[in-house]
Amino acid sequence: MNFTIGYFDGLSFISYGLIAISYSMRDMKWLRVITLVACLLDLVVYYNIRAGQPLWVQLGMNVVFIVINLYQLYAMSRDRQPIAFGGDEAWLYKHVFHLMTPGEFKNVLAMGRWQAVDAQEQILAEGDSVGQLAFVVSGRLDALWGEQPVNSVSAGGVVGEISYLTGNAASAGVVAGVPSRLFFLAHGDIEKTRSVSPDLHGKIMYVLSRQLVDKLATSNRQALGTSARALPI
Repeated sequence: MNFTIGYFDGLSFISYGLIAISYSMRDMKWLRVITLVACLLDLVVYYNIRAGQPLWVQLGMNVVFIVINLYQLYAMSRDRQPIAFGGDEAWLYKHVFHLMTPGEFKNVLAMGRWQAVDAQEQILAEGDSVGQLAFVVSGRLDALWGEQPVNSVSAGGVVGEISYLTGNAASAGVVAGVPSRLFFLAHGDIEKTRSVSPDLHGKIMYVLSRQLVDKLATSNRQALGTSARALPI
């Protein structure tokens, strides 16, 4: 058998090497850029490697891959463009969702809804099935076991993350301690991002995990005898 490596075989090796490198990229932008370069090299290879008989199927599929990656790079660039949020939206972005790109946060806003609640208005009853998260933008929510206050969640906090993460019913009732402004995200909408936009879902989960860690840290301080009071809701 005559084993000879030609010029276009060399380009193929480079292309496959770039694809292998792209798989090691954590940054999705660079993964797509490197994949795009590899696909462009493949166009040269598949057109020329068989003299007079281009590999049209491979050429066509690489054109498809190039178009997909160009669109995704455009979408990523668009999502990173500054967006002028105002009022409560700007506050929520700065204090809760700041790790997201402006485009990702815009998608979160489109999923959620705003609501103003009066003092003592009930948000959850103990044992309720919880179907949404409530982010406090202003005001305060109080958790109650029966008539006993057990926790307060102020601006920047969230109610319902434990139920979302565990699937359990509400461990306490929740009422507005003072007139408050809330942003709600439905559990079902968050779940949809798991398959539609994994990066966005991961960032939402990071926000919830940080909220949980903060509550547990405050609970530990309470257990050590400080005046702080906080239990996960």
